Amino acid sequence: MPDIRLRAHHGLCIAFFEGKGYDENFVQNMKAVVSALEKNPDITIVTDEDVVCAACPNNNENQGNCGDKADKYDKKVLQLCNLNGGDSLSWKTFSDLVNKKIIKPGNMHSICCDCQWADICMRKL
Repeated sequence: MPDIRLRAHHGLCIAFFEGKGYDENFVQNMKAVVSALEKNPDITIVTDEDVVCAACPNNNENQGNCGDKADKYDKKVLQLCNLNGGDSLSWKTFSDLVNKKIIKPGNMHSICCDCQWADICMRKL
């Protein structure tokens, strides 16, 4: 089974996912991604389209439509977790890093406070 391609900031999105999203197709895809990650596969950290973006209605023919915002989120997550695009590691290792370096120390506000879904995440902190 090939590694799952995952944008760095989606480690945060997945940690706080509660069944809401842009549309039903996106939500069902996200549920499938979360389910696959529960088996602790290896993931490859990417800085372009991943398995979450693939079902996003803002993804215009695999070109993405998130602009600089998603890139900015990725860069901050990579920096705080001391990772690089292209790194491969287990989902659990990545998830633990995100939790230890970003969520628990309260660094989410510096990463994605301007995300349209931030209210969901911030109320759970």
